[in-house]
Amino acid sequence: MKKKIHILALAAVVMGASCTKEDFSAAYPNPASLSRSTVEKQYAGALNTSMQGVLPSYWNYFVILRTTLQYFNQAVGWSNYAGQYVPGAAAISDRWNNFYNYVAQYRELEKIHKALPADDQANYRIFMLTAKIYFFDMTQKNVDLHGDIPWSKAGMLSANGGDYMASLPAYDAADKIYTTMLDELKAMADELSTITVNPGILVGFRNQDIINKGDIMKWRRYANSLRLRILTRVSDAPAFSARATSEIASILSNPTQYPVISQNSENVQVTVLDLSTGINSGGFRTGLEDWNGNMASKRMIDHMKANSDPRLRYIFEPGLTAGTTYDGVDPLGDATVTAQLISGGKIAMYNRTTLSRNQFFPGVLMNAAEVQLLAAEAYLKAGNNAAAKTAYERAIAASIDQYVGFRNLSSRWNSGLRTAVWIPR
Repeated sequence: MKKKIHILALAAVVMGASCTKEDFSAAYPNPASLSRSTVEKQYAGALNTSMQGVLPSYWNYFVILRTTLQYFNQAVGWSNYAGQYVPGAAAISDRWNNFYNYVAQYRELEKIHKALPADDQANYRIFMLTAKIYFFDMTQKNVDLHGDIPWSKAGMLSANGGDYMASLPAYDAADKIYTTMLDELKAMADELSTITVNPGILVGFRNQDIINKGDIMKWRRYANSLRLRILTRVSDAPAFSARATSEIASILSNPTQYPVISQNSENVQVTVLDLSTGINSGGFRTGLEDWNGNMASKRMIDHMKANSDPRLRYIFEPGLTAGTTYDGVDPLGDATVTAQLISGGKIAMYNRTTLSRNQFFPGVLMNAAEVQLLAAEAYLKAGNNAAAKTAYERAIAASIDQYVGFRNLSSRWNSGLRTAVWIPR
């Protein structure tokens, strides 16, 4: 298994156990013979490689999330079955492969940039800073899922001139990866606060940046918000506790130097503009709805009803024969009864207009609601209950506004009114 994982991390392809070195060589031409790319093209290409895991897609929702995280956090309802909490091999290996496909493309960007003359390296610095921020975001998600992973030397086949044996990566310890990311994110945040970009380079950057459209302030907010997320993740670990407390306080107390995402207009996301391009959410419908993957969980529905949560009608819709009643699936319920309730249309489902049939649903990387919840947790740990309450309420308000916004992006009207409006009390 480790041999297989090493090869996946090295070349970002699925290789069978029977593959020979000759098979591998034939499938991958000598990197020295390939056509040259550019920083701009490789930057956009690397970002695009990972879009299946960013934009709502069939692959990500049906193959990966449906039988893994969605079960563990009760985001969906399902009929009980034996082995339901044991992820299938495809769900794990497909996501792993996708990450290392992206890593290989990111390393190629590093290689291209490193080969430039010193002056050009400086001019294209903005590409490398922002690419690394995104790389760290993708890395953080993978480390949280797997722990130790091949990282610092992964995806180096092209950089090593096609030398396969020299490109076999070792595993990096999760805590070392987190330390590196925290160190570099702070340095990059400081650098972005003073960076000056050549006007001609900036035009190319804006054209190739499919995430923040060349908005450097948004990249600063992304870097600092990601730092806040990572610091929060490790805040209870003895080796990181003091650092997390200090640096979280530094970020939250100094918004001028370390701005974070504070409102939905600052959200970091891939926006869908044209359905005829590859940047769309056309696979969301089958990804979420197939095999009843869009059923609501009892825990979520009950909580939202008990708290008169205005998001209920934007996120969910009643079952097709349930009238106006919202009911979710009890994960401890009898499987036969649950199956009958689902097939009979009695279980609430994720709102088709807002979500699964909304082809303009963006690929959200970080948003104001998440960042405000991270801030609320930090304030609570620091004993500042008033600030924690304010941040928490801002998070909920931002989340409500965002779901209303998602609803209004949709061109499909399978549930409710076409235009949704929420007026805060």
